[in-house]
Amino acid sequence: TKGEGSVNQTELTSQNTSVTLEKSKYIYNGKQHTPKVTVKYSDGNTVTALNAGEDYIVSYSKNVNPGKACVTVAGANKYKGNIQTPFIIAPAKVGGVKADGKKLESIKISWTKQNAVSGYEVKVAKAGGKKYKSFDVSAKKNAYVIKGLKYSTDYKIRVRSFVNVDGKRVYSELSKILNASTVKAVATPKVNGYCSLSSFPVAEWKKVKNAESYIVLRADKKNGKYKKIGKTNELKFTDKKAKIHKTYYYKVVAVRKIKDKSYKSTPSAPVKIKALKTVLVGDSVLESVQYYKTLPTATYVVKIGMGTYTFYESFYFRVKGRPATGCEKVISYKPDRVFIMFGMNETAYKGNKGILDYYQYAIDDIKAARKNCEIILLPVSPTKANSGKSIPKKKRIDSFNSALKDFAAKNKCAYYDFTPPFKDKSGNLRDAYDGGDGCHWKPSSCRLFVEQLNKYVKSH
Repeated sequence: TKGEGSVNQTELTSQNTSVTLEKSKYIYNGKQHTPKVTVKYSDGNTVTALNAGEDYIVSYSKNVNPGKACVTVAGANKYKGNIQTPFIIAPAKVGGVKADGKKLESIKISWTKQNAVSGYEVKVAKAGGKKYKSFDVSAKKNAYVIKGLKYSTDYKIRVRSFVNVDGKRVYSELSKILNASTVKAVATPKVNGYCSLSSFPVAEWKKVKNAESYIVLRADKKNGKYKKIGKTNELKFTDKKAKIHKTYYYKVVAVRKIKDKSYKSTPSAPVKIKALKTVLVGDSVLESVQYYKTLPTATYVVKIGMGTYTFYESFYFRVKGRPATGCEKVISYKPDRVFIMFGMNETAYKGNKGILDYYQYAIDDIKAARKNCEIILLPVSPTKANSGKSIPKKKRIDSFNSALKDFAAKNKCAYYDFTPPFKDKSGNLRDAYDGGDGCHWKPSSCRLFVEQLNKYVKSH
């Protein structure tokens, strides 16, 4: 004060003075950041809180853009000296992240460019994964092509910017997750399954665009380990190595080749198929299917002239070296599914009840031996109106087939009418399918019969 002479000033240094900032890190927002300051001086014995504006003056520098900012405390009045304390301004979160282009093995992304940053870091991981790969991008760019990815795969992508401070990076917060996928080289097949008449599981699918082949995988459990069991150019696969009575799960992968490189689809949803031991039972009409080798790998119990009575009573077959009836022969195969077609021989001279009584005996025995066996009863096939007297005609056949259908329902058996394609407008056997006597079949008839039965197994 005027008239009191000079004042001896105390110098403030980092050794005797502490400067504490309200916050040591901020996020860039385009405005100045001015953290509040607390200053304390110690003379070695006493700690004194200094007053802003009286004991010191505060100034700020480089406190707008990302990087290292500085607070300067300058002594005033009885204090002198300057103390500088740094604080950090981190970059703002990167915005506008989007996928600008997708290819088989790369994804191009872009984002809103930021000023005053040292660069960007792009992070990518598979959807659902935790391990990210990181890529540095120059501050001059706001786009990047992520290469080395896997085709037909979902990814999550994040971006952050950074500034270099004293040789270390100061990062912004990570951007929101961008979900993006590489291009599908080939679509995933939609697979259906059934057990063939030959007792083999069959996986079947529709053609997949651009697919050149298909890989078939199999497991014992739905969520088990799937192993490759075959490759095919066809639209179905028959598992001839499957064990009878066992249930399997199948997946199919479509394969496409581009410039000598193979690309695979994701595996299809699993389809469950059981290897059903299937037996075909009948007389000479069904025997022709075996004779013409229309279904060569099937299991047959067929014989010319056999009807329900002789199937149940006559020892036409052998089981383990001893004589056996047709019914015993069927049971010896431990069947899961049995197709039976009788009546052509018997309906010409026997009433419905007499035929169905022995149907009943045979079905009861099969069900007793194989509790969950599916039994499918097939109608008598149509005949020609001008066939021999010993061959039943339309009216008699219709009467028996109607009774057989009711019988099947009462005995919890399936009834499958395969005959419509065989009939002409009058309901008699078409000329094209007549084997020559108005009753038996030619090879084309056998192929049609197998086609009809395949419709049943595919839908059941």
